Amino acid sequence: MKNYEISVIIPIYNVEKYLDRCIESVVKQAFRSIEIILVNDGSTDSSGEICEQWMKKDERVIYIYKKNGGLASARNAGLKAAHGNYIAFVDSDDYLDANMYKVLYENAVNYDADVVSCGIYEFWEDGTLRNELKKRFHILNNEDAIIRMLKFDSDVRTFAWDKLYRKKIIGDTLFIEELRFAEDTPFVVEVMSKANKYVAVNYCGYYYMRRSDSLIGDSFKPNHIMACDSADIILSNDICLKNRKILLAAQVFRFQQIYMLINRIILCNQGYTQEMNLLRKEMDKYSVFFVLKNLNAVYAAKMLFIKYAFNAYKLIYMKNKCVA
Repeated sequence: MKNYEISVIIPIYNVEKYLDRCIESVVKQAFRSIEIILVNDGSTDSSGEICEQWMKKDERVIYIYKKNGGLASARNAGLKAAHGNYIAFVDSDDYLDANMYKVLYENAVNYDADVVSCGIYEFWEDGTLRNELKKRFHILNNEDAIIRMLKFDSDVRTFAWDKLYRKKIIGDTLFIEELRFAEDTPFVVEVMSKANKYVAVNYCGYYYMRRSDSLIGDSFKPNHIMACDSADIILSNDICLKNRKILLAAQVFRFQQIYMLINRIILCNQGYTQEMNLLRKEMDKYSVFFVLKNLNAVYAAKMLFIKYAFNAYKLIYMKNKCVA
């Protein structure tokens, strides 16, 4: 077994249309000391055959087949097989700029950083660029990085895949397999809680595809309720229990997850009455005082509309989104 600096973990499930592009972008990285771990999570299309072909083409490719268990399960299988000093994740419908790991690795070494992240390009399924989400250059300690992430700061995002992690910092941390949505954030918070230094690089290297059936988007599916479970797991993290600033940021983060899920259900316009009732009950647990103190008057006004004039809120929200 050769020694590689970076282990790149690619979870795969029924992505035959995009898989070659993804793997090729990793194989062709300017930084060559990479092992590429392809984890086939029980695909029923030709994804497995594509993986086997790449394993024959490049000795750095490791292929793992497992029974379907979800994204977290596939990533965990990759983590257990990884040998590199650094770890990275790529979703199999996305792809990378050729210099991504060269840039991240050089910054990790130069600044002795435990976690390094870059900006991302969002593009539609037809290849059209949607957004260029740049970061400003930052060197942060773990408290500042986690708080910024929980406040949806564009320089520290909740994604697992825009980052390079020192393997020693990950340690035995795994993704929570019971979560089938929003599984990235508890993992990233746990890893960052053990990090001494986080570097955000002013460079876009990751191409993230927005597609209609992706796990992340503006639509709603019943398993999206797990975003609340994900937020609860963060609240139970030791760093929240020991750090009041992070605890407060995590409480606000949970409120915002509830608010966003309510809006997703409204937009999809397909009922989900049980899920909506659950979310509205969760929102009732927050006081207007809490929202005014920690968010702003606009959020408080929206919260009151949801509580006491929900039908009016739905009409106003849908009208504004349609105009936008």
